[in-house]
Amino acid sequence: MIKEKLTYSPMKGKPGHCFMAQVWDSDGFDIVSINSRYGARKSTEYARLFASSPDLYEALKTVVDNIDHWLKTGEPANKKTSKKIYNKARKALLKADGGKEK
Repeated sequence: MIKEKLTYSPMKGKPGHCFMAQVWDSDGFDIVSINSRYGARKSTEYARLFASSPDLYEALKTVVDNIDHWLKTGEPANKKTSKKIYNKARKALLKADGGKEK
């Protein structure tokens, strides 16, 4: 699993031309370029989702590990731990959404 932080940047083209967004690793290397026939907005959304995937994975893994522990022991997480797990998941979702509150 990717452990480093990924970043993304939209690149806009002219109507009727290529629309592309890129995702970079923490060293600044382009690891994926996303072209979309649906325009710059859709390319940027895909790039943002790709760049947030390590955070989304880690948040989901934390939720599943917590539920596994609860099912095994019969004891749910305490309020402090639950809040920490919630905050991690919320932060990952906000990154995937481009920081937009819903």
